Amino acid sequence: MAGEVEHITGQSFTFWLGPILVTVENISLTVTDETEVKYSNGRPNGYVRGKVSAEGEMEFDAENLALVSAYAAKQGSWRELTGIDVRGIALGKGTGKTVEAFGCLLQVKDVLNANPNGNEADTTKVAFKVAGEEFVKLNGIPYLEAKLAA
Repeated sequence: MAGEVEHITGQSFTFWLGPILVTVENISLTVTDETEVKYSNGRPNGYVRGKVSAEGEMEFDAENLALVSAYAAKQGSWRELTGIDVRGIALGKGTGKTVEAFGCLLQVKDVLNANPNGNEADTTKVAFKVAGEEFVKLNGIPYLEAKLAA
């Protein structure tokens, strides 16, 4: 049928960790916005801007962990993986989605996740916190307004 839309799934995404193309077993990114409603005499009266933060987690199999490990070695250590941009791009028939997180700090979380009695591949989780001024963009649109020049 003409005009049919192919919906995006997790399989639709291509992920970039800095300059490295990686395959993830799982990935998440959560934005927290502490903007609050202001009240006067118990009634809503506008709002006050609060701080924002974003963090996520990536899960890698051994092969993709090796790619990230090589990048960490070039930086000097896992702890030196700072200022990394994380990008997920998905294209479907008639639709698409791009998620970008800028200036991320990577932190190895679950170094070992193996079940000796199981039939699942070993994975390693790497958490990340967004620290860049560009913060997060969804489909190219920034979550935060542009910073005004002083």
